[in-house]
Amino acid sequence: MKLPDAYRRFEPLVFFLFALLGALPVFMVSYFPTLDGPAHQYNARLMRYLIGGHEPMINSYFMFSREILPNWFGHALLFFFNLFLPSAYAVKAVLLCYILGLPLAFRYLVVGLDRGNALLSYLIFPYVYTLFFLLGFYNFNMALVLLFLASGYWIRSAIKPGVLRYAGMFVLVVCTYFSHLFVFVVLMMILGLYEAGGLIRDFRSRLRKSLLLALICIPSVLLCFFYLIGHELPNKVYLPSEELTHYILNFSPLITLDFQALVSYSQATMWLALCLSGIACCLRVTRFLQSPDRKSQSFLSFFKGGDGWLMLSVLLLLLYYVLPDSDGIAGYVSLRLCLLVFLALLAWIAQQQLPFWALIPALVITIGVFQKQVRYHIESTKELSSIAEQFQEAAHYLEPDKVVLPLDYSGNWMMGHMSNYLGHEKPVVLLENYEASLPFFPLRFIQSSPAPVSADSPVNQCNGYPWDRNKGLQTIDYVCTYGRVDNHTDSCVVQTGRWIANNYVQVYEGSWVHLYKRKK
Repeated sequence: MKLPDAYRRFEPLVFFLFALLGALPVFMVSYFPTLDGPAHQYNARLMRYLIGGHEPMINSYFMFSREILPNWFGHALLFFFNLFLPSAYAVKAVLLCYILGLPLAFRYLVVGLDRGNALLSYLIFPYVYTLFFLLGFYNFNMALVLLFLASGYWIRSAIKPGVLRYAGMFVLVVCTYFSHLFVFVVLMMILGLYEAGGLIRDFRSRLRKSLLLALICIPSVLLCFFYLIGHELPNKVYLPSEELTHYILNFSPLITLDFQALVSYSQATMWLALCLSGIACCLRVTRFLQSPDRKSQSFLSFFKGGDGWLMLSVLLLLLYYVLPDSDGIAGYVSLRLCLLVFLALLAWIAQQQLPFWALIPALVITIGVFQKQVRYHIESTKELSSIAEQFQEAAHYLEPDKVVLPLDYSGNWMMGHMSNYLGHEKPVVLLENYEASLPFFPLRFIQSSPAPVSADSPVNQCNGYPWDRNKGLQTIDYVCTYGRVDNHTDSCVVQTGRWIANNYVQVYEGSWVHLYKRKK
């Protein structure tokens, strides 16, 4: 659909204002907690302490991984923003890189192929607030931004080739690899499909550029290959096909905190994508059959350069029903694939010539769903933000270079790593650090096994936190409990409460967070 000249001039500003609308939930609260976000920020701060080398307690508990792993880009962003921003603003800066980056990168791809399809780039907005955003999967989220950015960048390189542009492509490919391994593989797939289509249409003129792209990608592909052969999947978990189909029908990747409140919007987004793709397919076939010189054209002329995204969507859908949901360490593979299936389909839709009667209702539905998502997340994050503020208040009572044992009694999956807010401003050792216990993050625990169980140490029996084998619980300077402890009556909680009462004195009390300091 061709835009009027008057609207075309200020339409990019309208798009950017919609992108800023998506950032309102982050701007309107002091903290925008996600599941893993507090842990990512805490470990980014630890990286800074380790590089500085001035915090002996941090150096005695943590070390850098000896491997170069494809899961570091989000931490690099956080490390960079922490150099000149307060902790809370550094986290918000990373969130904004995704919230603004995803729609802008998608538009960069769409407009690069056909500026007349600028309005179709608005279809991306309901895909901003996903489950993975609320899970705090910074690396996966940023990889999606890089997927569209690198794809659009390479397509534009055909218009303006040059050494600097190819160097830029190399940087984008490397950054995608270090963001998320699977999205990197998806990027290689779409670039391969794009180049294969170009070679089929014009082998001679395309060969040189295709070889150049292969040369650009080889270092990252080799890193990917060596990583995969060096890391076996310990325990594959498959989901039944009925559950996988249920994910698609509800478009579960767009359901964040409340299924009942969001399922109607996620389903509307899913059906809109399917309807638009069906309309686009029918129109393409009709136009091809009605073409007056159809008989003189080859069948390959039916296909366009952007059709690789449709092929990618179909291929990812097949993988969705074949690949395991978890490898025993990393999970949510099926939901990630479900999201990628529709993102690839959306990228294809946004390159089609849709009629006015299909485009306008699609935009109305898209904008309606997006504003509902924004309003929902503004309201739903207020309570979590207030709890994060309590952790920050409690952190004022912590002395630097001390060891803190967090105990989670919240029963809320979103608060699993919220105790890591305690370490956002001070160099303290938090024994709840899931990243340091896993093999694919930048930092690891030096002492990775729990202390021997003793009769007077009930906490050892109930938790698997690493601490000094020789001194055991004597190394714990503070205990932080959060949640409704009174709601838990099991023996572990009761014994732990007695141990805290006998050995610690309370120094901070909030409605959710309590901090205890070891008695002298």
